[in-house]
Amino acid sequence: NGTYFGGKLRSLIGVREDETALKRYQLPGGSLSDRVDEFGELAWYGADVFVGSPDDAPEFYSYLPELDQSATTYSAGLVYQVNDAINVYINNSTSFRWQGSEDFLGRIIGSQDGETREFGLKGSFLDNKFSISGAAFEIDRGNVAFRVSNANNQTAIEELFNDRVILIEEDGSLDYQDVDRSAPNYQVTGMGLNQEFRQITADELSTGYELTLQMNRTAGLQARIAVSHTEVESSVDLAEYAEQVA
Repeated sequence: NGTYFGGKLRSLIGVREDETALKRYQLPGGSLSDRVDEFGELAWYGADVFVGSPDDAPEFYSYLPELDQSATTYSAGLVYQVNDAINVYINNSTSFRWQGSEDFLGRIIGSQDGETREFGLKGSFLDNKFSISGAAFEIDRGNVAFRVSNANNQTAIEELFNDRVILIEEDGSLDYQDVDRSAPNYQVTGMGLNQEFRQITADELSTGYELTLQMNRTAGLQARIAVSHTEVESSVDLAEYAEQVA
């Protein structure tokens, strides 16, 4: 940080390094029927079977290399003292958010990145009986997990992806043929940690403002009024998803 013009202007610059890894609990390999025989009916639901902590049962825990995510982010800001009671500031920063999510094809979507631009003021008046803070901001986020809105479950989505065959019998009735899951071109939808079979990624732009007026404690009474407004514009590319369900 630094100060200039007799302390009227101050600066702050920062660098941050993030590294995140996920250790996931998982029942051992083998067929589902084998796991049910060994661990009981709860093995149908995977993680509902508790075999101990990572220290007690390390063979059931492992780090997933595809979920190792890291980033270097930056921030820089200036604060200007208008007078003894009011400061204005401007700030620009980048951000990183770890995501353990998958898309609808089971691909790890990776971390979310962003950039924030903010301008605001902070101050007090009437002998510090009142304080005020306000800001206008714009936040760009990329690679944001976006859930396609429909009521289809995973089975229905897979049927769409894999063109379920419908035969018309001589009497006009419809015979729905199950899709061969063993076929080499069978497309399995992603489930991930949170059933991401309808998930893609999006870019988001958030703009807004916030204003807070506070009456500091006077004769045992304190009050606050806050107003804020945010608009979020999401841009998604449905081409790949639409190609699968068309």
